[in-house]
Amino acid sequence: MVIYNSNFKLIGMSNSILNLIGYPSFDSFCSKYNDIYDLFLNDQCFADCKHYTQYLLQSQKTTMINIKTFQNTIVKCIVFVDILHKNDSCDEFYMVCFLPQNIKNEKILSNVLLLNQNYKNNNKFIPNNLNIFVKEYEREILANQEREKENELNLKKSWLDINLQRLELDESNFILLLEEFINKTVKTEEFLHEMLLLGEKENYINLLINLKDSAQSLGIKSIVKILHKLENLKKDEISATFREYHYIITQMRKNIMKRKDNEAKYHFYY
Repeated sequence: MVIYNSNFKLIGMSNSILNLIGYPSFDSFCSKYNDIYDLFLNDQCFADCKHYTQYLLQSQKTTMINIKTFQNTIVKCIVFVDILHKNDSCDEFYMVCFLPQNIKNEKILSNVLLLNQNYKNNNKFIPNNLNIFVKEYEREILANQEREKENELNLKKSWLDINLQRLELDESNFILLLEEFINKTVKTEEFLHEMLLLGEKENYINLLINLKDSAQSLGIKSIVKILHKLENLKKDEISATFREYHYIITQMRKNIMKRKDNEAKYHFYY
């Protein structure tokens, strides 16, 4: 979800929306854009309003929006807004939810909106009446992340096709770039782990940035996410997270070698 103040100024984003649009942190998104509205591909219906949130509030209905992700793919989302009240403030905050379109999510959303309307009709206010939706939404995003991670680790065709199209490369050249990157992560792994544990940021920050940029350009979200996480962890949390990093690069390396062996066998026989 995306949070705005009463003046429609963007003040925060949940992890689920950042993952949906392909950014590792709120800061990384804000370094490129002022608002998620900048990623909308169909914004004609908002032309007469100060802000798209104002349109959602006035129309009191859900809207379908196409959003461009960091990877230049398009996500079709069901979008709706709810008003957030704070106990210690008279100000209103607007919580905009972006729900990737599928039959399951449409059914959940329909039930929650009906529930909300019933409460409003009976002049009741239940602060957590969106919890059903939020929990299901977060669960759906986490499941998508796991599927995406598996696609990356196993070099699945769906993941390859998206990146081949985005980078305008053929498969052999992309796999070659992938192999070069993974080999680099393996060679620098021990040094990076040691510098992180010692807290010597000046020795590892450039390497971390370089690895993140390379992973982002190749579309390896799982590595981008974990490198960003490593940059901001406390010392006692580093080793556990680094084991996950080691697992990802080891699996990707194994699958790249397996793929090359299969191609070599194919060329040998044909």
